[in-house]
Amino acid sequence: MDLHFLGGATTVTGSQFLLEPGRARVLIDCGMFQGSPNEAMRNRVPFAFDPATLDVMLLTHAHLDHCGLIPHLVNEGYRGRVIATAGTCELAELVLLDSGKLQQEFAKREARWEKKHPDEAVADDRKEQDQYQAAVDLAAGKIAAPPVHENVDDNPPPLAPQA
Repeated sequence: MDLHFLGGATTVTGSQFLLEPGRARVLIDCGMFQGSPNEAMRNRVPFAFDPATLDVMLLTHAHLDHCGLIPHLVNEGYRGRVIATAGTCELAELVLLDSGKLQQEFAKREARWEKKHPDEAVADDRKEQDQYQAAVDLAAGKIAAPPVHENVDDNPPPLAPQA
């Protein structure tokens, strides 16, 4: 029996293990790398195996660092089953849909930064931040919670006197 540690061994994210007990090839998790400056590049590295040769994939749970690369696995030729609990399947669907939406937004932002003068791109980002802030304030008011404010400047906000 062979167990190959293909991700999540030297980092916390990117969980991926290939189990070969002799009669089958089982991929355990297929997660995205997250939280490092080179995560986009690491998530595009070709798989260390041919996805078409896998017999089954086992998903342990629905965190993005365990399921995030399943769409890429299928795109690269995997046609087998994904085995997981019903709850994990439900959550993984939501996580993957949300992740796809975020990746599209990041791609648009990168394209905008490449096409525009940096000052224009920064101004656009500030407008988006203002819109985000207004939405957070509105939502916070509706649920009777204090508004959330993020400081986007390099200077920290002044300390308020203690009452």
